[in-house]
Amino acid sequence: MHNTGRVGGILTSDKALIFGTGYYFSCPPLSSTQFRTRWRIQVAIDIRGIAPLLSVFDMPTSLKFYCETLGFEVAATDAKPAPHFDWVMLRLNGSELMLNTAYEANERPPSPDPARIAVHRDVVLYFGCPDVDGAYAHLRQMGLDIKKPKTAWYGMKQLYVADPDGYLLCFQWRAESSIDSE
Repeated sequence: MHNTGRVGGILTSDKALIFGTGYYFSCPPLSSTQFRTRWRIQVAIDIRGIAPLLSVFDMPTSLKFYCETLGFEVAATDAKPAPHFDWVMLRLNGSELMLNTAYEANERPPSPDPARIAVHRDVVLYFGCPDVDGAYAHLRQMGLDIKKPKTAWYGMKQLYVADPDGYLLCFQWRAESSIDSE
């Protein structure tokens, strides 16, 4: 048992890690149903997705990144003239993401507040991405200076990218091979 200060659990194909009251331990693999039954976890509501809302400094810059670089499409807006929306909902293959300007147009400073941007590093959005290597090649081709994907200790191959506002995006999928030694 190890102290974590968290409550919850992670299911992988070869083990389940159970967190609770500051400790974790591993047990044999469990299906999500077995996990909920064993730990008496009730599913209270039927959730079918999530659409995080990110506060952005410059909407046209963010739209260019999310739409032209990553491939999202604008699904809904506040009906202001493009690309100067104050709010948009983006969609890609069933994933949704909302962007909202951090400032009203008449209150926006000439450059982002470094303290505000630094806090964005505390936010990481994880996207299921079956071809992490292909995503890496695409993003490099689009001119992003990013590190090669690595496999985490829990078996997920991951590629991290920062968006124009400093939010971290992780494109990940279950690795086919053992953990990277890098």
